[in-house]
Amino acid sequence: MPACYWLARLAAGSLTPPTLEATWRGVQMVFVARGDGPFTLVFGDPKASTVALPVASIIPGYQRQAELALPEVKVGAVAAAPPPTQWERITADVQPRRVVLWAILLIGVAVLGIMAWRLLRQPKQ
Repeated sequence: MPACYWLARLAAGSLTPPTLEATWRGVQMVFVARGDGPFTLVFGDPKASTVALPVASIIPGYQRQAELALPEVKVGAVAAAPPPTQWERITADVQPRRVVLWAILLIGVAVLGIMAWRLLRQPKQ
């Protein structure tokens, strides 16, 4: 399991700051092409839907490390997507189901408030 957090501490009495270096090990990916190219791989986009499948279901009889014998693809130019708008940043973590539940709750509270207000306005008999 890769480490998510690292902590660096200086030894007591050390006057020089340490030199830190971090590297990233790339992940191997098996890409199954259907139809004619060119193909687009999307990464880092929270709106992109995943179609990840186990390699054994894509390649029958798959053996571990067998992808090393597969032909290597040539990667074209990497193009950056346009930056998200302010509205997309605000609504990035909004779940539609939660919005609907909150709307129902607020409508219910409003209906109860109207009913209480109308009951208070009725003349006492």
